[in-house]
Amino acid sequence: MREDLRRQGIGIWLVRSAAEWLRLGGTTRLLAYAVEDEHLDGWARYYDRFDLRWINRTTPGWERRPERS
Repeated sequence: MREDLRRQGIGIWLVRSAAEWLRLGGTTRLLAYAVEDEHLDGWARYYDRFDLRWINRTTPGWERRPERS
């Protein structure tokens, strides 16, 4: 993530513009996705600005379970 491009209002403009288009099309719900990494807390605060709420959380990766005998 380039720090010199942050805090210029572009992201807010994009989300608001997208919301307007989605409303015009009759969309009533939006699903946002954030990768669980070192930036997750920042994304959570960003989404909170738009009153978006967590509905699920996934953990990347998988585990192999032992075979049943």
